[in-house]
Amino acid sequence: MVSVDLTYAGAFAAKGRLESEGYGAMALVADAEHLPFRDAAVDTVWAALLLHHFPVLDQLPREIRRVTRSRVVTFEPNSGNFLTWLAFNVINQIWGLSTTTKNQRALSPRRVRRVFEPLGFRRFVVHFVDRGWNDAAGSFARRVYRALTSFLPDRFRANKFLMTAELGS
Repeated sequence: MVSVDLTYAGAFAAKGRLESEGYGAMALVADAEHLPFRDAAVDTVWAALLLHHFPVLDQLPREIRRVTRSRVVTFEPNSGNFLTWLAFNVINQIWGLSTTTKNQRALSPRRVRRVFEPLGFRRFVVHFVDRGWNDAAGSFARRVYRALTSFLPDRFRANKFLMTAELGS
């Protein structure tokens, strides 16, 4: 298993986490848009909370496609959740949030699919995940939001989505 991060601290943390879960891991510091791998060197790319850092999704998806043999798995903030969309795509862009950089945006599964489909990925499967936040500041707003949206489909309630896509026809 190979982990890649733009920073040494991120690569070191990922390696430690993987090893704590019982995986042998190698960690590299590298730019995701210029990965140090041969073409089709990796069976599965797990792009966890990566795509939303790139306001223009062009080079990164092409680079993921270049190094991938079989599939891509993405895990991203879900723009279908109003609070996530508001935090990432409005508040963060205007004032900034202490836990994010201004380049981050919440994405929709549809947008991610539109980016990867022309690159040959097929059989897209989306799972919506309501991943808990660690802060206390917004917990009241999130509890109210969950109560008000409890009747809506997961794509509007969940603050994250997990998408898998396979290469091939």
